[in-house]
Amino acid sequence: MSLALSFSHLGPTGAPAPTAIERWPSYDQRHPWLPRRRGWLSEPVFIQKAATPRSNRWRCEVNYRPVNFQQKFGLFSEQWMPKVVAEMNDYQFKVARLQGDFIWHDHKDTDETFIVLEGSLRIDFRDGAVHVSAGEMFVVRKGVEHKPYAEHEVKLLLIEPRGVLNTGQEGGEREAANDVWI
Repeated sequence: MSLALSFSHLGPTGAPAPTAIERWPSYDQRHPWLPRRRGWLSEPVFIQKAATPRSNRWRCEVNYRPVNFQQKFGLFSEQWMPKVVAEMNDYQFKVARLQGDFIWHDHKDTDETFIVLEGSLRIDFRDGAVHVSAGEMFVVRKGVEHKPYAEHEVKLLLIEPRGVLNTGQEGGEREAANDVWI
C-alpha cells in the first residue's frame, strides 16, 4: 500500500494557497515602513519614524523629481552663500552665486569641485590661475590654497563633503552658514 501526499493546495508558508479572488499581500503591503520596491535606487528625501503601530520602524520618503537649477537659483539672490540642493552619501551638491573677490583659503582634508553653470570664474592659486567657463568643471585638490574671483555674476554647482565651510579654516565675513537647504 502506498501513500501519496499532495501539497499543491498549500502556499509557500504552509498556509492554504490563495484562491483566485484573494492574493498574497505584496511586498509593499507586508513592509509598509520600507521604501517602495519600484525605484529602489531613487534619491531618499528624508527619513522619519513611520506613523504606524510599529513605531520602532523607519520609513524613507523618495523624491522622483530632478533638481532644476534655474528654479533653485530663483529662490535666493545673495552671493557667496552656497545652498544645498542634493546629497549623495556624505557629499553635498550646493548651488551658489558669486561675484567679486573671495578670500584666500584652503580645505585641509578634502577636494572641492567647481562646476560653472553660467558665467566665467577665475580661481587664483599662489603660483597661477585657472579660468573655468560655463559648462566646465575644475577640482581644487585638498590643501591647495585658492581664491575664487568673478568679474560678473557666476552661477555654479559646488560638490564637497557635508560640513565643509566655504572659507576653510579662515572664517571671516564671507563664511556662510553650513547645511542650508533650498
